[in-house]
Amino acid sequence: MRLLKPAAIAILMSFTLTLGIIAPGAEGVALRFKEIHHSNKNEHYYSKGYWSINQDNGTRYKVRGSVRKSRSGGRSAYWKATLQSSSGICVTGFSNVSVSCHLDYHKYGELQGTRFNTRYWNSSTRYKDVNPSAKTASAGMQTCVDIRFRVDSCSSILWTDGIQYRR
Repeated sequence: MRLLKPAAIAILMSFTLTLGIIAPGAEGVALRFKEIHHSNKNEHYYSKGYWSINQDNGTRYKVRGSVRKSRSGGRSAYWKATLQSSSGICVTGFSNVSVSCHLDYHKYGELQGTRFNTRYWNSSTRYKDVNPSAKTASAGMQTCVDIRFRVDSCSSILWTDGIQYRR
């Protein structure tokens, strides 16, 4: 039986803890998407919501969005979130002002909300595991219209700042 040296044990423990523990302050931080408007053939569609890093069942993105239309009937509306990740970090200095950032975000996945067809706000929540090799996450949201047998029409993406969830 071969024993590990104390330095190797410390590195192994550090690696194991890093993968399972969220960075201090990241849990509970929710970044909001302000209301996003999209028009398609005299119909108006709206979405809004927020995203966060959640640890209820592993470290995951949590996106909660709401959609509504200017009138009921016709095509359904839904929100779509584009998730990004980065292995870079921001170094903060005095008074939490960023002094150095290297965040090359890469698309990590997408989530879509439930399709609704009413003029009242309707909400849905979706989850996705974070990128295990990344340290920082960001998300963007857009309002989309479900068009059968064609590519859906979507607004431009509204991006938020990132959340560092791993050191």
